[in-house]
Amino acid sequence: MSERSSAGFHPKCPYSECSVNSKTPDGVSPSPGIGRIVRNGYYRRSSDSKRVSRFLCLTCERTFSSSRLTPCFGQKKRRLNDPIRKLYCSGVSKRRIARLLRINRKTVPRKLLFLGEQANHYLKQTIADLQASGTKLDAIQFDELESFEHSKCLQEFL
Repeated sequence: MSERSSAGFHPKCPYSECSVNSKTPDGVSPSPGIGRIVRNGYYRRSSDSKRVSRFLCLTCERTFSSSRLTPCFGQKKRRLNDPIRKLYCSGVSKRRIARLLRINRKTVPRKLLFLGEQANHYLKQTIADLQASGTKLDAIQFDELESFEHSKCLQEFL
């Protein structure tokens, strides 16, 4: 099973050096970069053993995979993104997340930076979609977190 189904998925050459992606002097692209791409087998990704389709650009004769077009491209432990997000949203500390998932402590902040970038991209996309549809936002509501710390020692001073 491939990462993306072939129905409705039209890859374009991701390489900027490809002549399909080059622009004319007036700044217009001669073609959208779709068309001269053929399927070129698959490989099993080592991080999660998924079957990933490979493609060949007939213009620049370079190959690329469907995973190159995803934000997780190049991650060795992409399977950890969702568990780290869920644990961090549940209030678990970074050190405890690393211990629970049996990973290096430095991996957790790196994944959180990636997840933050993804959340920011999703928020910008959602706002752009709302603006394009003509929806006007009247109010935004934030849920505040209030915490109180009590100690027996402080009782006599109050």
